Amino acid sequence: PEVHYNLGLIYHAARQVEEAAESYRLALAYKGFDFPAAENNLGNALRELGDQEAAEACFARIIASDPTDPVARYN
Repeated sequence: PEVHYNLGLIYHAARQVEEAAESYRLALAYKGFDFPAAENNLGNALRELGDQEAAEACFARIIASDPTDPVARYN
């Protein structure tokens, strides 16, 4: 999962947001969806792609498991 997450970071930095989103999805799938950093970055990528509803769902999943997560609450 960490390889896909790091690949997502590289894609995101290169402004290849669709590829970044797919990498974050793969990281989450391999980690069993318990990877808040990948979920947060997926939310940011989805927001950049114009899918606000899916982005909010990502942040909501993080907050549901950790209501005090400051990054997810900010986003």
